[in-house]
Formats: sequence, C-alpha cells, structure tokens
Amino acid sequence: MSLFISHSMPAFRDYQDDNDNLLSLDEGYTAEVYVTKVNGRRQLVKKLKPEFASDQRFIDLFRKEYELGSSLNHPNLVVYRQFVQSADGVMLMLDYIDGLTLQEILDTAPDFFTINENIVKFVNQLLSCIAYLHEHQVLHLDIKPSNIMITHLNADVKVIDLGFSYSDTYVDTPGLSSAYAAPEQKDKTQHSLIDVRTDLYAVGRVLEDIETATGKKLPQDYHSLMTSCLEADMDKRPASANAALKMVRPAKKAVRILSGIIIAMILVVAGLFAHPTTRKPILYAFSSMSRYDVYRPTGDHFRVLSEEDATCELVDWQPTSLTDKESWNSVIYPVEEINGKMYRVTTIADKAYIKNKYLRSIYIPEGVEHIGNSVAAECPNLSSLHLPNSVKTMGTQAFTRCPKLQSVVLSSGLKEIPEGAFAICDLTHIRVPEGVEILCKDCFAKNKNLKDVSLPKSLKKIDRGVFYKCESLVEITIPENVTKMGDYVFLGCSKLTDVYNLATVPQDANELFNSPKVRVHVPAASLEAYKKHPVWGQQVLVPIEN
Repeated sequence: MSLFISHSMPAFRDYQDDNDNLLSLDEGYTAEVYVTKVNGRRQLVKKLKPEFASDQRFIDLFRKEYELGSSLNHPNLVVYRQFVQSADGVMLMLDYIDGLTLQEILDTAPDFFTINENIVKFVNQLLSCIAYLHEHQVLHLDIKPSNIMITHLNADVKVIDLGFSYSDTYVDTPGLSSAYAAPEQKDKTQHSLIDVRTDLYAVGRVLEDIETATGKKLPQDYHSLMTSCLEADMDKRPASANAALKMVRPAKKAVRILSGIIIAMILVVAGLFAHPTTRKPILYAFSSMSRYDVYRPTGDHFRVLSEEDATCELVDWQPTSLTDKESWNSVIYPVEEINGKMYRVTTIADKAYIKNKYLRSIYIPEGVEHIGNSVAAECPNLSSLHLPNSVKTMGTQAFTRCPKLQSVVLSSGLKEIPEGAFAICDLTHIRVPEGVEILCKDCFAKNKNLKDVSLPKSLKKIDRGVFYKCESLVEITIPENVTKMGDYVFLGCSKLTDVYNLATVPQDANELFNSPKVRVHVPAASLEAYKKHPVWGQQVLVPIEN
C-alpha cells in the first residue's frame, strides 16, 4: 500500500530527437559535470550540453531536479545550491563531494564492505536518507551504485542525482536504470503500483552488488534484508525504509539474553524482597526505572518528552555485546515506537553516553534538535561525529576529553559552539558553518593536532581560550564581523605564525599570544588603530591592501 497522499503516479516519458530516435538520458550524454570554485568553495557544476540547452524538456528536467533538491535537507543527501539559466547555458550548482561513488569502490576496493562496521554504517545512512525522502513525498526511483557516494572524510553516504525522482508536484520522470528498476517500474501496466517499496527494491539490488563484489555473503540480517527487498511481490518487501531499518537491528539475540536476565532478576529480587533490610533499596531501584519509557534490545533507553507533539529523547545507551565491536556504534533512528505510538527523536539527553568506554561512533538522524550537556564527554574510543543540520542547540562540555575524536561535522543550525564542547580531543581540522555567531569559552582548546580552522562570516564573538594550546595551528583568519574576543584565545599555540584579522576595529583583550613574532595581517585602513592597541600593537603588523 502506498504511503503517499497524492493519487497521481509517475509518468515515465520517452525522449526522442527530431527523427523520432529514442534519446538516452544518461548524465554523460545530456550533461557535462565539472568542479569549480565559488568564493573559495568547491562546487560541482552539472551543465546541459549545448545541443540540449534550448530544449525545454531538458531545461524542465534540470529545473525539477533543482526544485526538489533545494527543498530537502539531510546529511546523507547532496546539497543543491543554485539553478542557473543564462547565456552560458543551463546549469545546476551543487556542493562538491570529496569521495568516490559506490560503483568506484566496488570496482577498486570491494574489501571495504567486508568490514561489518562499514556495511552497518552504509545501510543505516542510505536507508535513513531514503526514509527522509519518502517522508517528504519524494521517490528517488534511481537508486544505484553510481548515484551513491562515500566521502573520503568519515566514509559517509551521500545520495546524489534526483533527476529521475517523483513527487506530488513533479509526477513526470524521464526514465529508469533497468538493472536496478523494480518490476512495477519496468511494466507500464503496473505504474500505478509504484510507491516507497519501489526504492527499496533498488536497495536490494545495491546490496546484491556489494555481496557479488566482495565474494562474501553479507551478515545474516543484511542478507535477509537484501532478499526481502528483491521480492517481486511488493507486499513481501519491507513496508517502508524505517521498517527496513528495523530488520537490521540486532534485536533477536538481545531479546533472548534480556529475557533471561529479567527472569533471573525477578527471582533474585523476589528472594530479597522478603527481608525488611533489603526491601527499601529495592523499592528505590524500581522507582528510579520510571525515568525510562522504553528500553530497546539495541541498548537504547528512551523517554517521552511530549505526548502532544509525539517527541521523545534518548536517555542512555549501552552496547548489546562487550565482545562484538559491531555493536559499539550507536545508531539512533528518527522515529521510535513507545507503547504502540510513534515518537520523533528530537533530543539526546544530558550525559547519555558519558564515559562510555565502548562507544566508537554515533549516528544522529535528521530531526534531532538538541544535544545535552556532557552528552558524550570522556568517551575514550569515540572517533567520529556528524551533527545533522536540524541540531539547533548543544550543551556545555558535550564531547570534551574524547582523545580519539578526529572527525567532526557541525550543524549549520547552531548559533553557538558551547563552552568546552570539543576541548581536549584529537581534531585535526574544523569547519565552523555559516550561521554560528559565538565560539564559547575553551570550545576547541587543547586540540594539539588541530592544523586547519575555517571560521564563518557570521561569527561575532570568540570567547576566552577558544584555541588555547592548539599546538599545531599555524595560521587562522578572523572574520571581519568578530567584534569581541576574550583573553588567551591563542595562548599556547606554539607554531602560530600568521593571524589574518579582518575586523576594522581591533578587539579588546588583555593577552592573546605567547610570542610577539606572530604576524597579524590587518586591513590597511585600520593599521594605525591596531598599532595603538596595547595587545595587538605588540605583534608584527602587516597591512592587507584592498
């Protein structure tokens, strides 16, 4: 049964030239793809070839792809920036993805997927992105290895190319990729049956390609997911992408273990409860359990935040196995079922992962808006983190003292990076996204290997000690809108040689640098003001000429 509100079905169109010859809509045939730089930022340009640039059918296809893509926002979906129609041609501007397509990985390095952690992450991120598309009334209809990219940084999934997609607004789709198309796509008489399960058939084909390329059977749950998705009978496929996600949760074995533990606990507690000296502590323990509304066999504890808004929060997590490293990666799903009702996960509570020595990575889905205080502080094995753009607030000391945390992608929804958020980690580079206005006290302090920092134009304040003892930092640019700066921002940055301070008025601070040899590049028109400043004036000042 379709989960879509609209009753209009995709209309697959045939494109023909002036001689009625069928045209292939392969991207290499209709478009040129190249990389450019816009304001120092790499972007991907997808441009209609000149022979199609005046054909309204193809212009409409590009416009449709942009309209759909620019309305969506998911960490595993390529970002569409601009649609351009000018004398230079018809173009789409997209964020450049530094990585390889899944097809390239399967051709050159298929052993990547013999590591269970990689297949778990890949499937979770792919299905999460597809679930997001479906929740926004979009069918991709062209899921295949060449339309899935894996980033070099953090090995994240990026789904690309919405050219064949269907939505309530855009019902026409120009074709299909036969090797990955479901039976109902190939048979024109069955087009009315197309729904979310059609994309899941393509997921099954992709998993089949992975299994073939590696020459190794996928882990049992993932192999079962593959065969279920490939069912010709749509009713035998998973009913949704979220249902498919549940198929690969390590639940069955955990349920049996949990059941045995519960029975043993009941017997022990029943014996202890008979004695007055142990009755009071037992009653207290049971009352403390009320802070959880549901416990998942995957190790997650959830609590309802609002019945009216149908929202919940992750309260705690523990791995399902202390010996199986595959279970050391926490995967949060966008929706959880609690007492028969579906709740959106919007919050990760204070200290949900604190001091968890097993945690290696956290998959946070789009829809989570708040990260709590000390949420994953002092987790010795946490190595990567990707905050979706839905995250608007984050608590203090959120990820402090995680000595293996090297890769962090921040949310563009944040207005400030809170106090001590990533202090004493192992970050080597950090890009603070546009929209962030404040870097709070010590937020990146004592990252001794931090070499590359990119700060946004939106930034207004850098608080005390933000880069304190970042010993590998060599140079940094302070945006012109930064009007306030606290003490000790660069104290202990022993390799720092150049600071490009674009602010026209020098910020007040008492102590910033260890050495007077640090060159500070400032706007030429403001050079005299910097010379007169008691702190900036002690440095080697270099004018920046317009």
